[in-house]
Order: sequence, then C-alpha cells, then structure tokens
Amino acid sequence: MVSTNSCRWLRGDDVRVVADTDRRFEDGTVLRVRVLAVPKSEKFPDGIKYRLHYGADDGETLIRYDNSHGVHERHTADGRDEAYEFPGYDAVQGGVLGRGRPLPRGTTPMTQDTLIVTVESIAALRQRTADAFEAARGGDAPDTDAPHRLSFETTDQLASVFTPRGIDLLRAIARDEPASIREAARLVDRDIKQVSENLERLEAYGVVEFVEDGRAKRPVVPYDEIDIRLPLRDDGERDTAPA
Repeated sequence: MVSTNSCRWLRGDDVRVVADTDRRFEDGTVLRVRVLAVPKSEKFPDGIKYRLHYGADDGETLIRYDNSHGVHERHTADGRDEAYEFPGYDAVQGGVLGRGRPLPRGTTPMTQDTLIVTVESIAALRQRTADAFEAARGGDAPDTDAPHRLSFETTDQLASVFTPRGIDLLRAIARDEPASIREAARLVDRDIKQVSENLERLEAYGVVEFVEDGRAKRPVVPYDEIDIRLPLRDDGERDTAPA
C-alpha cells in the first residue's frame, strides 16, 4: 500500500503548501491534489509547483498532471503523453477535477499538526484547488502550510475507516508510542491479528505509518490531532461520472 504522506514533497522555508488533499472514492480509486507556492524561477516562472494524480490505491496512474521537473506533463496508464500541450491551469484542474469522478475505474515519518478528515463533493475540492492555484500564482500564499486533508465520497466510507475501535487505537499509539504492533494490541486489549489488520487499513489511508525497528514494525501516528468534519447542509451537487 502507498502511504498518503509518501506523496508529500520535500520543501524549504521559502515554499508553502497551499493545497494538499487525498480524495478517496468508494471504488478504491484515489485523487491526490498537491499545490505548492514556490519562488519564481526559470524552472517555475509562475511560482507554482503542482501534482494532480488520479489512480488506484496501489499507485497505478490513470491520469496525472504535474510540473515537477519544470515542464508541464500529462501521464495516463500508457505513460507520458508526448503530444501534450499545456492548456493553462484552469484546464488542467478541469482535466482531473471535472464534474464527478475524473475517470471511470478501468525512515521516520514527518510530523504534522492536524489531519482534516471530511466528506465533500468534487465541486468543493475543485473550488479549493482553484483558490490554491490563484493564491500561489498571485503571490498570496499564507505564512503557514495548508493542513493535509483526507476527503471521502460518503459518510459510510469515512465511518468504515474511523471506527470507534480504530480511533481508540490511534489514541493509544499517539499517547503511549508502542514499540511494535504486538505492544499496540496489548494497549487496547485486542487480538494482535485484528489490530494488525486495523493498522494496515489506517496505513493505506495515510493515517498511520510504520517505522522498521529491527524485526518489529513500530506504528506511528504522524499527527497531533485528527479533525473530522461532517457537513450537515449538502451543497446540492452530487458527484456523477462524466458522460
């Protein structure tokens, strides 16, 4: 499984994260949005570094737009699109954040403060990403990095990951810092196999990371706080697959 945080880029003091969201769909696909405000240079003349990736949870690419190497690129499951011509930032967002699902389904971790977990529409994610591009392009990036977000398609999907037992396990790991999965199981008085399966699922969503410590794997929660936000008023737009 690919950890969410493995997709975060190394950055310096003069770089700001203005958008950082993982959107999980019920069919198992993942939409990852990363937008950084960087110093303007020959490599990044607009002061923007971005990566918009839609694919399978195991890292398989269905479609990806990025300028990581200073060149605007488009990738599909077949590889790099050599004929691609950059159509502008608005069109790039539309290519991955168009109405509904982008495409039909066909070593110590870094410490962060807060993980925001929410249920939201693609329209909300699209607007937040557009605002991030505009802030980076206009030199209006905030003084602090945007928090990492884990976005779900439905409340049921969120609840299947953040179960009461799962939350208790996260609290125990954050509080007591167990040296192994076995020790984590003892902390919550549960069967080690169940705890191991629970942790593997949380790792797949980037909520937990494992640190190799000899023959043991030490579970780590790289957040001080998890902020779960459930909107009570629907924005009226449902996600639908494009025609």
